[in-house]
Amino acid sequence: MELAIAFTMMEGVKLLPMRARATRWKSGIPTDPDPSHIKLPEQGRALAKTLGPHHAVLMRAHGLTLVAESAQALFVDAVHFKENAMAQMQALQAGAKPLPLMEAEIEQIKKMEMRDWHIKKLWNYYIRKGAKEEVLPPEWKGALVPTKAMLKRDRVLN
Repeated sequence: MELAIAFTMMEGVKLLPMRARATRWKSGIPTDPDPSHIKLPEQGRALAKTLGPHHAVLMRAHGLTLVAESAQALFVDAVHFKENAMAQMQALQAGAKPLPLMEAEIEQIKKMEMRDWHIKKLWNYYIRKGAKEEVLPPEWKGALVPTKAMLKRDRVLN
């Protein structure tokens, strides 16, 4: 993602959780200093070490790596990662000091979080959109579109 690369090329600027769905990256988004393509096992190990317990790592002047529990979750995280990076970049471009989510706001958001259901919902939205716009082969639709039972919420918030 080109936008993420920009955050590795600004001195003193870190990508921060700006939007509600960015709470996933509250532990931080470290930057791996190696700007080259990962080709050697030791480069992969170094990148994994930089990633550590986080869910994302930027790769200096190169790109990023996201990790998640499933392909669908990874897709959804990529959507939200881009939205979050765009929000912070827009604040910077406006000349403002970005105001990331505060710890209390993150905790409030997490109380309301239904990650599993949100992943299913957003996956459903994008699969249906891709099928409608004929970006996905028609034969994939049956295999990829979640059923109503799959989209059922595990819990309801009062």
